[in-house]
Amino acid sequence: MARYTPFVNLGPGDSIREELAHYGWGQKDLAEVLGFSEKHVSQLLNNKVPVTLDMACRLGKAFKQSPQFWLNLDAQYRLRLQESAADDQTAGRALIYRYMPVREMREKGWLPPEPEALLPAVLKFWGLTELRFDMVDQQAACFRKSDACRQFNPFYALTWLQQARNMLALRPAPVPGYDERGLNALVRRIPELTTASDGVLQFLGRLREVGVAFLNLPHVEKTYTDGASFRHGKNPALVYTGPPVGYYPGRSGAH
Repeated sequence: MARYTPFVNLGPGDSIREELAHYGWGQKDLAEVLGFSEKHVSQLLNNKVPVTLDMACRLGKAFKQSPQFWLNLDAQYRLRLQESAADDQTAGRALIYRYMPVREMREKGWLPPEPEALLPAVLKFWGLTELRFDMVDQQAACFRKSDACRQFNPFYALTWLQQARNMLALRPAPVPGYDERGLNALVRRIPELTTASDGVLQFLGRLREVGVAFLNLPHVEKTYTDGASFRHGKNPALVYTGPPVGYYPGRSGAH
């Protein structure tokens, strides 16, 4: 799991708290001394508002430092915040590129091309609220891998699998309930259907009738999978990586 724990970035509010402890003042006392509302002083103590020139002058008078001291504290704090955010974004993008075929996914239209949209799109892709890549430990599917290439990246394979799940979830018409006996009967008809001119289309249509979701999805680099089977909700799902092979009855367009 990838988590980011930045260094402790102390702001001017932390220094003000030290001064309050030294003088034995409370937040209300400081608000009266500075001539600001307690709400504004609370935001200042929590580094929620920047130290303006006026505030720096008042703090300097209250605690016997120069206004420049407080302006420098605030400027350094804001700069470290910006640098920390940039570091987190860089680390996040590096993780994404390490575990996902970003270039190919953009070419296929699975991810947006804009760099600033990458992180939110990846979180939405996986259904996550924070960036992590521990999903490889999950036994998510049974893959059939081509013997033509021995190279296999499990993270890329699970990315492909997640795209299949996302596409199935977007289908407007739900698959009927799973009929195991009907599927077994269909399997026994495979030799017969392979000789029929429309046997493939018959097979795919019947698959849906017995509650098996089917999807055609091209493979991604470093996987070379021929297909996969997994559970999609309460239904079995089959995903095929070859050229489009047909359509479902009641739905237009190739798959």
